[in-house]
Amino acid sequence: MSMTRKEKKAYNAIKAHKAKIANAKASPSKVAALINAGGFVSVNLKDLNALNETSIERGYNRNIYFDVVEKMLAEGMKLRGLWRGAETTVMLQPLMLHEHKAFESCEPHVRCHIFTDGICGFLTLDVDMNDFRTLIHTNKVYGLEEAA
Repeated sequence: MSMTRKEKKAYNAIKAHKAKIANAKASPSKVAALINAGGFVSVNLKDLNALNETSIERGYNRNIYFDVVEKMLAEGMKLRGLWRGAETTVMLQPLMLHEHKAFESCEPHVRCHIFTDGICGFLTLDVDMNDFRTLIHTNKVYGLEEAA
């Protein structure tokens, strides 16, 4: 029994998606190593806002109300003498590789905890895989010497 053109297209899309996920899982990466080590990567608020915008655009499940977070951070960091506006740094701790949005399979991305030293509570953000890899190569990494 042969498939219709629409069925073939759907089948090929599913097959390509599964191969992409398998490749992401199979290749040892600095992202996976950082997750396993419980490490962190630094990010300034300007870049955090850009990561959050990408998360929203891609329809990922975890993103933040950036304006609210920025206001809370300003208040808390000023008390500690650490406020530097858009250059204020927070830490992203990758928690896991994630492959779903709105209960549907999607491209692998990194679910991260945004560490604010308790100022904002527990915040999570889904970060595009390529963006996270870029962060590892361009920003300070803590907890994994070979990822720096």
